[in-house]
Amino acid sequence: MKTIRLRDGKERSLLRRHPWVFEGSVDKGGADSGETVRVQASDGRFLAWGAYSPRSSIRVRAWSFDEGERIDSAFFERRLAAALAMRARLGIASDGVRLVHGEADGLPGLIVDRYGDNLVLQTLTLAMDQRKLTIVEALRDVFCRASAPLAATLQKGCRDSCFRINTKITNWSTDSFPRYTPYPQTDSPPISSL
Repeated sequence: MKTIRLRDGKERSLLRRHPWVFEGSVDKGGADSGETVRVQASDGRFLAWGAYSPRSSIRVRAWSFDEGERIDSAFFERRLAAALAMRARLGIASDGVRLVHGEADGLPGLIVDRYGDNLVLQTLTLAMDQRKLTIVEALRDVFCRASAPLAATLQKGCRDSCFRINTKITNWSTDSFPRYTPYPQTDSPPISSL
C-alpha cells in the first residue's frame, strides 16, 4: 500500500473528519490516479485511507478514517446500504430523490439519484469512475437484499423487487464529450409568459 505523508500541522482537518487533503498539505508520497493510499501525519500516525489524484488540487479524498477498514466491494456495499437507510429514515415521499451525496455519505465523488424505478450514477472523480462496475453491483445487491421496511420505502413501484440499473457504462475521454446541440426553435411562447 502506498503512503502519503502530510506536512507538520496539516493533519488537523483530517482529525476533524474533513475528507479532503489539498496539494499543499502533502509532504511526500504519491500513487497512481485513483489508487487507494494510506494517509499519515508527519509523525507517522494513521489518519485515513483515501483515493489519490496527482493532477487535482485535492490530492486525496478520504474513504475511511478507520485503519482497520479495507476499501473493497464490501466497503462500497456497507456505505451504500448506510446511505440508503438514511434516506429511508427521512421518509421523503417522492420517486425523485438523491440517494447518495458523495462525501456526506463517505463516498467522495459519487452521486446516485433515483428517478422512478431508475437509478442514475454520476462519478465525479477518477477513483469512483474506476469503480463504477463495483458500485453498480453493490447497488444491485443492496436493493435486492433490502430489509422489508427499507424495501417498502425505496423500492415502491419497482418490478421484481429491484431497481433497473443501466449497466451500460460510458467512458468519456477529453476528446469524446458530446457537442452542444441547441434545442430546435419553435413558435411556442417562452415558459415565463405562460
